Amino acid sequence: MANLQEIRRELARFLAHEVTLDAFNEWLSRNTWNIQRESSPVKDLVGAIELMLVEFSNGHWSETEVREHLTALLPDREFTIVFDNSLRALPTATTSSSTSYQTVALGS
Repeated sequence: MANLQEIRRELARFLAHEVTLDAFNEWLSRNTWNIQRESSPVKDLVGAIELMLVEFSNGHWSETEVREHLTALLPDREFTIVFDNSLRALPTATTSSSTSYQTVALGS
């Protein structure tokens, strides 16, 4: 059974276009089939996600709209702009560990 952080991580992967909607839905089904035994925050998150997926499959939302609604289910993220000595912004990547996020510079 997936915990809250795992569900959020997989949701973030879907929202970042790392996995398809079908793949995310399959992962969610496989990893939350026995959700009634979990804590309320896990049940609430899975319930909200499943409601969006059902409404999508019934034609109420486009995939873009589903992504917008599901984004609201993740904790807020902060981002940092990293500058070099010439005050040029460096390319960055956001990494996550559970639900905490860190921006790291990709250049020198």
